Amino acid sequence: MEGWDIEAVRRLADLYVAAGQGDTSSGRFLRSLVAEGRPPRGGGITWLKGLLEKGDPASGVARAAEIEALVPRAGTHAERIFTIASRVRRGYTLADWEEELIATVCARDTATFVPATPLQRMLLHAAYDSTLTKSPFYWDRRMGVLRRVRALHAADAEGQVLPADDWAWLEATFKTLHRELRTEVSDVGDLRFWYDVSASQWCTILVTGDPFYDPEVGKVSLMCVARGALRSIPVRSLAKRLPKGAAA
Repeated sequence: MEGWDIEAVRRLADLYVAAGQGDTSSGRFLRSLVAEGRPPRGGGITWLKGLLEKGDPASGVARAAEIEALVPRAGTHAERIFTIASRVRRGYTLADWEEELIATVCARDTATFVPATPLQRMLLHAAYDSTLTKSPFYWDRRMGVLRRVRALHAADAEGQVLPADDWAWLEATFKTLHRELRTEVSDVGDLRFWYDVSASQWCTILVTGDPFYDPEVGKVSLMCVARGALRSIPVRSLAKRLPKGAAA
């Protein structure tokens, strides 16, 4: 290795130990070079050059601590913020989206942390249920959404008060569920029309309550009196008006 300077490596290894990074992979690598007294080979050459260019890890350790301090206000981003802090501590250069996420969380005012409304909590349960019932293939392409819904569900289950941003994200991401849960009906007595597949005909039904998420059918539903029985019927299966030419 050209420019091999064991004293420079020794000084850097000491700085890693002083910063509490002596047992990281980079710290152990530097200490092993000093102990052996020989320059690295192969990929170790590039690794050492990169560490020498970055220099004293203390600034990275200090910044990692600042980022970790954001975890309590990170809401559903807590795990990502913790991971980013770990990357900074190990000397990685952050991507633009990671810097943007840090800035977003840093700018949050704790006054924007609010308890969930009953509607938001119902939407959360519906969204979380979809993570359990939809195919893995569906979620493989939406891992960011999957992780955030699960994080939101876990935090809410622990009774945490979360940023309003998290609830706004939930409403925007699950628009259809949110719209169905906000279906306007009277307290009791709204009429709707429902096509009963078993009888091959449209039925006039009576709505008896507000929309709710029914895990049995995996859809937002209304409790209705239909064909003489009280049953849960998905909102999307109901019509406000009888289709033309149909008889009920």
